Amino acid sequence: MSILGVDVGFGNVKIFDGEQEYGFPSVYVITDEGAEADSNSETIHFVLDGVKYYIGKKAVVTNGNSQFDQFDLNRHKLFTLCGICVANGGKDFSGIVGLGLPRADLKAMSEKLKSLAGKYSVEFSGKPVQINIEDIQVNVQGECVFDEIRQFEDVDGLNIGIIDIGQKTTDVSLFIDGMKVDNKSRSFDVGASQALTAIAEEYRSLTGYDVENYAVPARIKKGKISKELADKHYEQTADKILSLLSGLRWFSEELDKVYLIGGGCAFLQPYLTAKMPTCELHECYLFANARAYQLGRGRC
Repeated sequence: MSILGVDVGFGNVKIFDGEQEYGFPSVYVITDEGAEADSNSETIHFVLDGVKYYIGKKAVVTNGNSQFDQFDLNRHKLFTLCGICVANGGKDFSGIVGLGLPRADLKAMSEKLKSLAGKYSVEFSGKPVQINIEDIQVNVQGECVFDEIRQFEDVDGLNIGIIDIGQKTTDVSLFIDGMKVDNKSRSFDVGASQALTAIAEEYRSLTGYDVENYAVPARIKKGKISKELADKHYEQTADKILSLLSGLRWFSEELDKVYLIGGGCAFLQPYLTAKMPTCELHECYLFANARAYQLGRGRC
């Protein structure tokens, strides 16, 4: 039976099918156009409930909708079904899908996500696709990654932190000797997009040129935006996260390992590790949740 792990984030949708990773920006734009003849992974044309969308990179460059509302069930449905098509090569699908939520959202959203199980008729790149989601397994973000880690590493007697940095939020989970510590685990409204927005705004004030958040890292890499400007705002955002962790009484000297995961962690890792040396990037940091969802780790 096919099992897919689908991680619908603010910045990107990540999918894991047990062997291969797939991803695309979680941005869409409604269009009147039909599918292009040369449709590819960067030009996703998708039709759901009679509405035509461009999803992914083409939607990004046409200023598509990336507004994130974790309680928007239609957004979850759109990106989950599109993710299934991307991972399955546009072929018909029947199987189980693993999704995830921050623990803070479980009460409000778990049953709603599970209600997305069912049969759908969609179009992907101009071709009809039949999707049968037999069951949806909802996992707890961060916690599910720890459950996967301890399948491969000996964590007995260790204090382990998981910091899941997305574009808009950061979820932190602390485990002592394999047990989650609830009063030291939390979701925070701070993420990498705060740094990217601050960089874009200061760049605009200095040069008069606008730059979209998604384009900021490329501008930095090309030298269009100075490393000094980027360092300042990345470090400020990292310091906000560290301050919040301090409020939860996360002390670096008491933590054996802290794994960084999520789409925003690569930007902030050097600044976090400089002040919390036990921080390290998980080897599959971008797809860590999707991989754990596929395995069914941390199911609620």
